[in-house]
Formats: sequence, structure tokens, C-alpha cells
Amino acid sequence: MTDAYWGQYVMIAMFGLAAIGMAAMPIIASQFLHPHKPSVTKSQAYECGVAPDGDPWMRFRVSFYRYALIFVLFEVEIALLFPWALRYKHLTETSGSFAFIEMAVFLLVLGAGLVWVWAKKDLEWDRE
Repeated sequence: MTDAYWGQYVMIAMFGLAAIGMAAMPIIASQFLHPHKPSVTKSQAYECGVAPDGDPWMRFRVSFYRYALIFVLFEVEIALLFPWALRYKHLTETSGSFAFIEMAVFLLVLGAGLVWVWAKKDLEWDRE
């Protein structure tokens, strides 16, 4: 192995250490530079400038989490569908109908998930 070969690894290691250092530096600096004056007001829950009302550790309904997970699922679908649609012409030129079949299977699985969520009535807000 030549010195140029190992030099590439040294450069990669240096860039890695620089990246870790750049990420760690603000965290470490904030521990030494921030003013530390705790008070009751600072430790209270903040509700958009309004005085807190009630217990900040109240329990949320499970439906909030259900809706959030369903939303994330369908947002990921859009995140995968959009670039595929942009490159569809190129994909069909190179791989024929495979790109279309692949996306059709993906959308069928996603549609089955939507039917399943609908059948379980997880899209109904007033369900307990």
C-alpha cells in the first residue's frame, strides 16, 4: 500500500473529527457561556405567552398519537412518490415497465394500509 492510499484515509479521518468537533463545540461552549440563574418562573411550562393553566403533565388521548403516526406514514409516501414521478420517463426508458409495476405494488400496499386503518375506525376522532 502506498502513502497516497493511507493519505486518503487520514483525510477522511480528519474530516470526520472536524465534523464531530463542529457538532460538539457549540454544546460544550453553551455549558460554560450561558447564564445560569434558575427561578420558579423559568422552570414553569411555557404556553405561547399565556399563563399556564392546569397541570403541564396532563395525559393526552391516544388518538393524537394515532393521527400523528398515520400522518407520518402518508407523508413518507409523498416523499417517495414525488422523486419517482420526476424521474418516471428516465426509469421507463431504462427498465421498461418495471418502474411502473414497482410503484403500483408500493401504492397497493399503502392503499391496503389505508383500508386497514379505515376498517379499524382509527380515522374517527371521537372514538375512545
